[in-house]
Amino acid sequence: MNLQLLQERPSVKICLEPERSWLYVDWIGYQTVGSVQEGCNLMLDLMVQHAAFGIINDNTRVLGIWSGASVWVAQDWFPRMRAAGMRRFAWVYSPTRFSRISTDTTLAELGEAAPYIQVFEQMEQAIEWLGEADLRSRALREWTARAETAGAPKAVIAAVIGDNWNPIRAWREYLGIPQAQVASRLGLSQVEYAAREAVSGSPAGTELNELAALFGVLPELLVVGSGPRG
Repeated sequence: MNLQLLQERPSVKICLEPERSWLYVDWIGYQTVGSVQEGCNLMLDLMVQHAAFGIINDNTRVLGIWSGASVWVAQDWFPRMRAAGMRRFAWVYSPTRFSRISTDTTLAELGEAAPYIQVFEQMEQAIEWLGEADLRSRALREWTARAETAGAPKAVIAAVIGDNWNPIRAWREYLGIPQAQVASRLGLSQVEYAAREAVSGSPAGTELNELAALFGVLPELLVVGSGPRG
C-alpha cells in the first residue's frame, strides 16, 4: 500500500491510502479506554475529512486487554461511523490472546450481524476483502444509474442497494412471482434456481434472456457487474 501519514499518537497511527480511499489505522502497544476513544474519534474525523470509507484496522501491534471500551465501540462509535458513510471495516487480529478477546467482545456487543465488519488473521486477507468490496461498490453504482435511467421501481433499487439482494430476486419479489414458477420456466430445480438469486449468483446468457422476458425488463437490469456467465 502507498500510505500517507495523516495523524500520529503514542497509541495509534492513521494513514491514508489515496488511490483506494482507505484509511490504514495502526494501533500500538497497550490500550486504555481513553486511548481507544481518542483514536476511534480521530479515525472518524479523518474518514469524513478524506472521504476514505474503507478501513483497515490493524491490531497486530496491540498488547493486552482493552475490553473496557468494547461497549462504547460497539454501541456508540460504530453506529456513528456507519452514519458518516463507512462502507467496510477490515479488522486484523492481534497475535496476543487478551487483545483478541477484546476484539471478539466488541463484535459480540454489536448484538446483530454486521456484514460490513470482517476480522482477519493476515493483512493480505484484509486488503483482498476491501478490494473486492470496492469492486462491488463500483458495480452497484453503475447498476443503480442504469436502473434509475430505465425507471426501475424504487422498491427494486432499495432491495439491491439497501438489502444487498441480487437484482433477480429483487425483481421477482417485486413482481410477486413464486420462486418455483421461475425455476420451472428455466427448467431448473428450485435449489438450482435459488443459487442464481444468491448475491454472488449469475445466470447463463440464455437464462438471463428468459428471466428478462418473464419479468419484462432489460437483461442489464438483472445483473450487477460485468454480466452473466457463459
